[in-house]
Amino acid sequence: MVITESLRGWAARVRTAAVSTAAVLMAAAPAAQASPAPDAPRTAPVAPGVDLALDRPPGQAGHALSLLTADLDAGAQVHYVDGGAVAGTAPVADMAGAHPVPGGRSTVAALNGDFFDAGASSAPLGAAVQEGRALSSPAPDRRHAAVIGEDGRGSVREVRFTGTVRTPAGAVRLDALNAPRIPEDGLGLFTEEWGTASRTRAVRGADRVAEAVLARGAVREVRAGAGKGPVPAGERVLVGRGAGADLLSGLDEGDPVTAEYRIEAGGERPRTVLGGRRVLLRDGRPTGADDGARQPRTALGFGAGGTRMVAVAVDGRVPGAPGATLGEVAEALRKAGATEAIELDGGGSSALLARDPGGRRLSVRNRTGEAPREVPNGLVVTAPAGDGAPSGLWLRPRLDHRPGHGAEAPAQDDPHRLFSGMRRTLEAGLHDAAFGPVAGGARPPGLRLSAPDGTVHGSAFRGGAPGTVQVTGEASGVQGSVELEVLPGPERLEAAPDRLYFPGRGDSDAFVVAGVAPDGTRAPVEPGDSHVRADPDLVSVERHEDGSFEVWPGTDKGAGEVTVEAGGARVEVPVSIGSATGSLASFEDGDAWTAEGVRADASLRPVEGGHGHGVAVRYDFTEPARTRAAYALPPEPIPARPAAFGFGLQVKGDGKGATVALAVVDAEGVRHPLYGPRVAWKGPRQVEFDVPDDVVQPLTVESVYLVETDGARSYKGRVVISDLTAELGLVP
Repeated sequence: MVITESLRGWAARVRTAAVSTAAVLMAAAPAAQASPAPDAPRTAPVAPGVDLALDRPPGQAGHALSLLTADLDAGAQVHYVDGGAVAGTAPVADMAGAHPVPGGRSTVAALNGDFFDAGASSAPLGAAVQEGRALSSPAPDRRHAAVIGEDGRGSVREVRFTGTVRTPAGAVRLDALNAPRIPEDGLGLFTEEWGTASRTRAVRGADRVAEAVLARGAVREVRAGAGKGPVPAGERVLVGRGAGADLLSGLDEGDPVTAEYRIEAGGERPRTVLGGRRVLLRDGRPTGADDGARQPRTALGFGAGGTRMVAVAVDGRVPGAPGATLGEVAEALRKAGATEAIELDGGGSSALLARDPGGRRLSVRNRTGEAPREVPNGLVVTAPAGDGAPSGLWLRPRLDHRPGHGAEAPAQDDPHRLFSGMRRTLEAGLHDAAFGPVAGGARPPGLRLSAPDGTVHGSAFRGGAPGTVQVTGEASGVQGSVELEVLPGPERLEAAPDRLYFPGRGDSDAFVVAGVAPDGTRAPVEPGDSHVRADPDLVSVERHEDGSFEVWPGTDKGAGEVTVEAGGARVEVPVSIGSATGSLASFEDGDAWTAEGVRADASLRPVEGGHGHGVAVRYDFTEPARTRAAYALPPEPIPARPAAFGFGLQVKGDGKGATVALAVVDAEGVRHPLYGPRVAWKGPRQVEFDVPDDVVQPLTVESVYLVETDGARSYKGRVVISDLTAELGLVP
């Protein structure tokens, strides 16, 4: 349902605040690779010819952008994967794990694929071809796709689906293959690759529907309507609507009927096809495709005559990274060497995975503000497997600038920078000549560090004179190195977040500390280099190896601060414990609220609610669409200061089952949908909305809305909302 927020942002062109934070960079490459320029992305090898880097959209600071590049002439191969069926879904990691890898090869990376029929069949909207086998045809507005030819080279091409159904009455056109929509008066074919999704969605709204079950080149059964079960092995099902239904209804059991089809790109049958939406680059130039919204993004491009593949995934909807526009993504792909590129599904579907040097599993390299989503398809990259013999050592800072999904700690600044006299703890892993795993190589024993300046102790390097320094590590007879930048002592310290609010005794929260050099350059401060002071009756503080300071409230109500000193500088982090319920909107200005519908009609009218004034939201969710929403917009966004732990709303239900939700924007401009229950009741009821732990306070309420994400549900109704409240933190 996060898609709904994207839709509303598109429909209303809501401005998302830009974020300006320090750029963050990825783990360093081995010593054999040239040192990056100050603003260049750091690159880590994934496999021979396959690299992963972290950059940022041109002209933007703090928007993490992960780039995977693969040389398709150097052994890397690209394969289509899906969730077990055309209309089946799975997380990209599960798809990659289930992909059969030929002997002598390894799966080294993966990314999500096409937009899909969300909330209904989940089938992709574009074309799909796997190892030369056509799986699904494209929707009329999704003709372009990423294409891998039989020669292994990639391109962005217009694909063409053609098909013929031969009946006793003659040959007719086949309009669709395993598609979520069959055109008016058309015929669609469903095969055993379709999966278990109902076929009724494909003919929604048709006056006449029929289907014919084919087996061994003949009709086995003709029936009215479209079926819901899977297509058995060895059978095919033709589904017709309108004139197509009339044709099928005229068939008899035993009639000879066959269907043939093909998907072509440039007159040839490709080995792999993955559908997308807008073409972003053509002949090395951006096409101008852009929707102006900042969102998590995934896109795929090709260059160097199709031998270079570039995949990009942009973080979004998380602190420090609200996302990127399509124009920024196109420019990043062009900068990385792509001359043609296409937009893949983004938002919560965006996923880019890759292994670390020496890693055995793929790790998610981007963030979308939610757990990995189940999607219908994607691509995996395989490369020749190594021999498992130690060949190199991947040395990098232990601190990670970007916590993974579900991590508690905020994002770090670039851990390849440190201050003179302060430490940077390193970790290492062995890899073979193909950057593949080595037995026992994840944490090799006996790691020894050396550096021409500064000092080393165990796995930690302590900075000496300001400047760049190459730190070398050795373990198991092989070496690796990492370049670090030593800064002068910090002029000041800063914490992120810069203050903490707690509703009371209970869950903890965390902050990280960065130092700022006299020239403004930043570097994270490790907790081991710091001295922490706090009132033990107010809070307790734990220092963690991930660079975070975890704070636990020790009382139900109070205020104070946590002081951190390091490198001769200090920072105070105000702490407030306790909360109180506050009124945010009494709806006395109900006539100033406005309505907005996304794939739906919506209107508002001031009324008396369960607790005084309110507004009645009328909505019409009868349009055949997967996601529909009706918004109630206040005359101005409603601030919830200084911090909101939860929201409350009186809702007089209509029993129709729409989900009630709030749209809030945090302090960094990241929009968060807060979902309540389905309105399955009639009459007034108090609804509560939880606030995620990772939002950056304070929050602003942008709208109250009703949403339906099940494309099979069709209804209209009226819901009254009143008395918007919040559980607010206390001002210190």
